[in-house]
Amino acid sequence: MSFWGCNAGSDIISTGEGSCNDLVEFESNGIPGITASTSSIDFQYQTAGTISFPLSVTVMNEGAQSVTIERVVTNCGQFLLETAESLPLVLQSNLATKFSISFKPEDAVEFDPEVLPNVTGQLLVYFEGISEPLVVLLTGTGLAEDGILNIDSSGCGFWTSTGGSDQRENAHSGWNGGITPVTISTLSTVAPFRVFGFSGMTELQPATALELGVEFEPNAVGNFEQLLIIEALSPGFRAFIRIPLHGVGTE
Repeated sequence: MSFWGCNAGSDIISTGEGSCNDLVEFESNGIPGITASTSSIDFQYQTAGTISFPLSVTVMNEGAQSVTIERVVTNCGQFLLETAESLPLVLQSNLATKFSISFKPEDAVEFDPEVLPNVTGQLLVYFEGISEPLVVLLTGTGLAEDGILNIDSSGCGFWTSTGGSDQRENAHSGWNGGITPVTISTLSTVAPFRVFGFSGMTELQPATALELGVEFEPNAVGNFEQLLIIEALSPGFRAFIRIPLHGVGTE
């Protein structure tokens, strides 16, 4: 059993085209008016031969005219693309659509943070009348461990005025990347940060996730740093994952 901490009704429509770890370079990824919610998705760690919890990217049309999404693919068969929308899809101005991707690594490698991840690919979104696609980088690592808890801490920064609060339900999420259940037994931090929405000991089955809510409510101006401590359990194993929290109180 291993735990790893990190500082990202459907049909599978693509199992990849091209070669893994062979990234395609395009002249430009700047499509006027079209944005993605993230430029990269890291699946962190997954037991080799199993399918991960799906992570998503939202494609937004911020332009004045509608656009048509003709084709969406991954260029690596270890990243599985799912969608609830049929293509081609007309995306009207100021509307968005979401695509979900799962990771199924073929091989397991020894854990070595200096050489990970061991699988890279790209999500390619093609539009009618535009020669180059919108590109999102995909990364992940296959391990032999049965139990893996991934933590996304990309939302650890908070900003608020004194006496106000910044509440982020999705600031941190954890998902089970292994093949055995993992139990999150406690979440804890100290003021001016507070955990909310956690009802107690929660078991995560393989390929399931849990949203971890954190609130920042300073009573003074200044910088504040604390830790979000996550206690995870499995038979014969106990781990503590420490996620840094940072907040700025302003006048």
